[in-house]
Amino acid sequence: MTRLPFPLEQVGPHELTLRETIAEFTVPASVTPCPEPVVIMLFTNRSGSSMVAEHLRATGRFRGMGEPLNPGFMLAEMGREGLSSLHAYLRSRVERGYGNDSVFGMKASLQQVTMLLRAGVVPGYFGNIRWVYVQRRDLVAQAVSFVIASQTKRWESFAAGTGGEPEYSFEQIRRKLEALSMQNAAISAFFSVMDVEPCRVIYEDFCVAPLQATVQLAARLGAEGASVETSALRRQQQRDATSAAFCQRFRDEYRSWLLARDKPQSGG
Repeated sequence: MTRLPFPLEQVGPHELTLRETIAEFTVPASVTPCPEPVVIMLFTNRSGSSMVAEHLRATGRFRGMGEPLNPGFMLAEMGREGLSSLHAYLRSRVERGYGNDSVFGMKASLQQVTMLLRAGVVPGYFGNIRWVYVQRRDLVAQAVSFVIASQTKRWESFAAGTGGEPEYSFEQIRRKLEALSMQNAAISAFFSVMDVEPCRVIYEDFCVAPLQATVQLAARLGAEGASVETSALRRQQQRDATSAAFCQRFRDEYRSWLLARDKPQSGG
């Protein structure tokens, strides 16, 4: 039986592209480390990380909090600014808005974080990282959210979708549930291997009292006394009757699917 590649051990195609494109990808030992702390928020798709990041940014104590490691955006910005090294690009991100008593932060996938490790950014350039891990307790709801968003092309609550009405697909949801489970396991393994305990945010708990949860998270990240400017918030939960119906249907069908499968053979 072929062993599925563990996400923590994979080198993604985006990293390969960046290595081929960026003249100086690995951080030289002579580079002066970033003098400021940096927040790195790990996430999986549809985990609610964008809402958490928006709330942190709305305190005025955190700047950035986007996804600056997405290859298309990254290469476009490097070309516009005439940058040829990975560390120079990261320095340009950190320095934007510097001086207003705020900490730079970014969202990143596991593959992007391990890319930074291989490039020597962590801990060579970013030596003081405040880690955050945003996850959902309900993986079925997360998988359903991803499938609906991918069909409707409505990835944000404030955006208009460009696709059609969502259609239920047992197999699409099942595959995404499997992928999310593997990704969450890999992120947990990453933090264990790195001997790091991140600030963990459970999306469902955050949504119960987001303003209070943001203040508490900000304090854990070193920004005590923060408050949220609610006029800066745009995102809302996208769960609706359609997603709830898809979740219930999938749970019913998945349980039946499990029971219908052949009984496993005893191990040797």
